[in-house]
Amino acid sequence: MQNLLVGSTVRRPARHIPLGRSDERQLVGGFFGRVALALVWALTSAASVAAEGLALSGFGTLGWARSDRPYAYQRFVDDGGSWSRDTRFGLQADWSLPNAFSLTLQGRLAPSLSKESAWDLTSTWAFIGWRPTNEWLLRAGKLRVPLYMHSEVLDVNHALPVARLPVEVYSVSPSDDFWGLYVTHTSPWRDGDLSIEGILGTGKTMARQWLSEGVPPFVSPGPLYAQVKPSVVGLVGTYSQPKLTLRAAGFVAHTRSGDGSPLPVRPVFQATGPGQGFYLTPPSTLVPTTNFIRNTFLIVGADWRLSDGWRISGEVLRNWQGRTDVGSDNTAGYVAVSKSFPSFTPYVALSGISTGRTQRDLWRKLTEPTLPPTALGAGLLNASQRALAESSIYMAQQRTLAVGGTWPLEGNRSIKLEWARTFVGEASRLVDAPAGQPVRRTQIDVISVSYSFTF
Repeated sequence: MQNLLVGSTVRRPARHIPLGRSDERQLVGGFFGRVALALVWALTSAASVAAEGLALSGFGTLGWARSDRPYAYQRFVDDGGSWSRDTRFGLQADWSLPNAFSLTLQGRLAPSLSKESAWDLTSTWAFIGWRPTNEWLLRAGKLRVPLYMHSEVLDVNHALPVARLPVEVYSVSPSDDFWGLYVTHTSPWRDGDLSIEGILGTGKTMARQWLSEGVPPFVSPGPLYAQVKPSVVGLVGTYSQPKLTLRAAGFVAHTRSGDGSPLPVRPVFQATGPGQGFYLTPPSTLVPTTNFIRNTFLIVGADWRLSDGWRISGEVLRNWQGRTDVGSDNTAGYVAVSKSFPSFTPYVALSGISTGRTQRDLWRKLTEPTLPPTALGAGLLNASQRALAESSIYMAQQRTLAVGGTWPLEGNRSIKLEWARTFVGEASRLVDAPAGQPVRRTQIDVISVSYSFTF
């Protein structure tokens, strides 16, 4: 639902750890040195502060991935390999306070959301909780919105049932973390627990688009970052037993541009002849605009642990786009099956995403212009149309088959290996398409390996 105008204001967080792709081999001395110091501090401090009600925990993943394509997939992965897609580290402090109050703070070191070759140290969780009774829990502050079944452990790779959560589903949300109010009620029901959670919050994040050709000389090709401000209201129901978890979530999100600029509702077609013409794009005043766009999410999921170590999990998501003909309108889902052995857990997962018909038809019209190249200003007009499509329509037609396995190690550690083949249909916003070479009806193979831990 990241619907952005070409040329929107770009804002970057102040704290960056520079790390270009060519500099990744220098991780040990810089990046991991910082992480090592943080972990040492956490481990040596935990014992001394435990008596004061403070508990420290942490997580981390060192992950490498490589594809068979020269262009980037999922922002980082190409045939040169990258450590940036999956590597991240976090530290969390939970402080028990008097009168059933608690305080939770979590920091994370991960690839920047606003710059290609940098890492950000950010606060991901910062909230105060109050549990007046065993059934009720009230929280206020910055939290992970529980849209997905695995939302709370998105960064904790060791806790995931697969090497990486399917990007087709877990990339649809406008933002993972929001500032707001969270009210949870949990009670016993039918040999399990039924939890109902209400959420009201607002967030601020950076959205990344890839402009394959740009609009020379006004907008350069390559990545485009723009700030968006989503606000959400939602309701989540979860029924859990020792071997079964069922979940349903409904959310409504309103999203504004970070600088307050209007968002396009639809481009306006101007005919220049029989079967010829072009679409007016922003900043033309003839293009209708809106101050915010609306997305309605419905997602259901299940995680079932059967006998003999078998496990089946999956989620299905529907995202309806409102107040604009561009934006993000998607149907997505996945299913994963695994079998646990004493020293190895293999799995297979199938996932996919499809953009709605309105957005898909408009994508074709904007990226396949009818204005002949000899027409006056054709180059600029055609480029503007393509840039509007690439920056304002979340076009994603793809499916992925993943086969992998997990090797558990002592001390809450694990090694995961995965091969994934992605079949791209008409187009995918998850692929950085080269200029003049639309990536369609192709496949991308990705090999990844990771080492994860928690403490």
